[in-house]
Amino acid sequence: PCFGGQPVCIRGANLDSANSQAVGIISSGAYGHRCQQNLAMVWLRQSLPKGAQLEVKRLGQTYDLKRLTQAPYDADNARLKA
Repeated sequence: PCFGGQPVCIRGANLDSANSQAVGIISSGAYGHRCQQNLAMVWLRQSLPKGAQLEVKRLGQTYDLKRLTQAPYDADNARLKA
């Protein structure tokens, strides 16, 4: 899980190197029980291309990030009614 403050970079960039540059920062994160996903709120640079593949490094592990275009919410309660 992410709790905030972690830098976000383009996938494959090495944040440990001196010339790397973060393209965003996680402001908060938690597990979404309704959508069964780990979620993070991220501030991204406005100039970042929409299709950019992102990653975050947490406790020595690197995790791929998926940029969502809409809220991960089951508005019709389809999961609950299944």
